[in-house]
Amino acid sequence: MSRDLDYTDKRNQGIHSDDLVETSEGYEIRRIIYTNPRDGRQYTYLTNQKTLSAWIIVLLYKHRWDIEKVFDELK
Repeated sequence: MSRDLDYTDKRNQGIHSDDLVETSEGYEIRRIIYTNPRDGRQYTYLTNQKTLSAWIIVLLYKHRWDIEKVFDELK
């Protein structure tokens, strides 16, 4: 099931889809497909969080990844 996105909202730039999908075990999860406008790389995010906006999920994953890179450098 596809969730509605407001493409006039600039925060949703790069988000291609926001869908609820079912796993092979029958669990419903959320899949967000995003393309970074700066480098063209496509990312697929899977989460069980269903209440936050898609752009917030994308932003949280980006910040989490940035933090992980810093931890790797400090090792």
